[in-house]
Amino acid sequence: MKKFNHVIVRRPCRAMIDGITSAPELGKPDYEKALRQHDDYISALSRCGVDITILPPDERYPDSCFVEDPALITRECAIITNPGAASRNGEKYEIIDAIRKFFPEDRIEHITDPGTLEGGDVMMVGDHFYVGRSARTNAEGIRQLTEILAKYGMTCSEVPLEKVLHLKTGVNYLENNKMLVAGEFVTKPDFEKYEKFEIPESEAYAANCIWVNDTVIVPEGYPHVLEAVKSMGYTVLTVDTSEYRKLDGGLSKGPHIDATQTTTSEVNMDKEKNLGIGKLTLFAVSTTLASGVFSLAGDFAAGGAHTLAVLIGWAICGFGMLGLAISFYRLSVVKPELSSGIYNYAKTGFGDYIGFINGWGYLISAILCPVSYVALMFATLGNFFDIFGDGNNLVSILVGSIYMWFLVFLVYRGVNQAVGINAVVVIAKLVPILFSVIAIILLGAFKWDIFVENFAGAPDSAPLMDQVMSTVTTTVWTFIGIEGAVFLSARAKNTKVAGQATIYSFLSLLVLYIVISVLSMGVMSQEELAALGNPPMAGIMEAVVGPWGGTLVNCAVILSVGGA
Repeated sequence: MKKFNHVIVRRPCRAMIDGITSAPELGKPDYEKALRQHDDYISALSRCGVDITILPPDERYPDSCFVEDPALITRECAIITNPGAASRNGEKYEIIDAIRKFFPEDRIEHITDPGTLEGGDVMMVGDHFYVGRSARTNAEGIRQLTEILAKYGMTCSEVPLEKVLHLKTGVNYLENNKMLVAGEFVTKPDFEKYEKFEIPESEAYAANCIWVNDTVIVPEGYPHVLEAVKSMGYTVLTVDTSEYRKLDGGLSKGPHIDATQTTTSEVNMDKEKNLGIGKLTLFAVSTTLASGVFSLAGDFAAGGAHTLAVLIGWAICGFGMLGLAISFYRLSVVKPELSSGIYNYAKTGFGDYIGFINGWGYLISAILCPVSYVALMFATLGNFFDIFGDGNNLVSILVGSIYMWFLVFLVYRGVNQAVGINAVVVIAKLVPILFSVIAIILLGAFKWDIFVENFAGAPDSAPLMDQVMSTVTTTVWTFIGIEGAVFLSARAKNTKVAGQATIYSFLSLLVLYIVISVLSMGVMSQEELAALGNPPMAGIMEAVVGPWGGTLVNCAVILSVGGA
């Protein structure tokens, strides 16, 4: 069964109150209420597991929020229609840029004069399309559509309309050979082969439901339709569409759904927007898991923190960072239209200025962090190659610059490719870390008496809460980069996946950090850990397995910083 991946919607404009209607007795739409209903509509679509492109309102076209009509999407091509309503005809020019993000130019077809066609008259059933001949869709438009579909191996048939505005006003296909029908469509021979669920005339409006990935979205307030759809075995969501009904609009009029499948018609945008939870989790882990993990125990000890203070510090940091991770996750669910992570969150929540400050600050950190990482990487390489010195000489700067441009080249080749390579890097850097953990455990290097020695502090130590405060900088610093998954949410299969990846990466890193801290404090005393050089983990492993353990850790530092 086809899987819908992308949805295009357009926000309603204020001019919608003057949109086309065949039911003036319902009154004019309440714009503010229509906006709230549109928000609920987008939320329902996001729960169906699709990526949502939200276009801005267009005041030139009162009915422009009904994006189904100016373009028809198939699994093989996009067809820009030629709307029959004169006041809506110009919408076809405004939708095409959004379509180009998903289809190359040679897969975008056009209905031209004297043919007219509106998407509300077209119902897709597999590779066959039923087209209603209406006041908005004429015979020439249907003829052109038939030729275009045939070009891609699809078929089309005409359905004469007698009373309704559009075909999908009274009939909608809900997959699995099931169909909702109302009014004149109950007895039409075109649909005899389907399992039809007849809708009473009093709820005929609600025949316009939409199926999205085994979930059916139903207009609110129509109990017979709701029960009919539930009886089919589908998950059901309801959305209030009262203000759009006043403009002859239904649920299918709002979204443009792209049924992308694994075919030769897949475009580069689809390939770039398919990051799954695995790659995104590994990406967030990699951007977070840098050199800090190898310095944890030494940094805690150097700050005067003993075992109890370190455990309390991790508990405080864990709760705080979990709250941040959950916030990212909830934002990805509630506001799926906000991609690119924290910049968009700040801009939407607090305005353009705060968004700018946030984006600018993030850009500065994105510049400075790689510089510090490269300096540390070449300082560590200096342990093996004297030419790099302390990592800040001319040779280190030149080679480091070449390395940075190489990373830029990888990203330029494609974000997905770079993230794929990053997944390999994070696995490679986890190997020595996990080896260190396993070695300490299997070789019996962890000693309980060392772990509990001066558990809350020695007689001359700082007060416990001062020790805890000294851990904060280290614990929080180790989670810098945890927002990496939501930053790439625009490239994810959907924003919810990015939010889930943030949670998973945080929890896995928190467990890893605590395990490393606890094991290290059972190998050496607080005083011994504080005296270790950089990175402290090298000294710990040297004590556990010998000099080669320190060399392994130094190599891991180079790999961690280089991949961060």
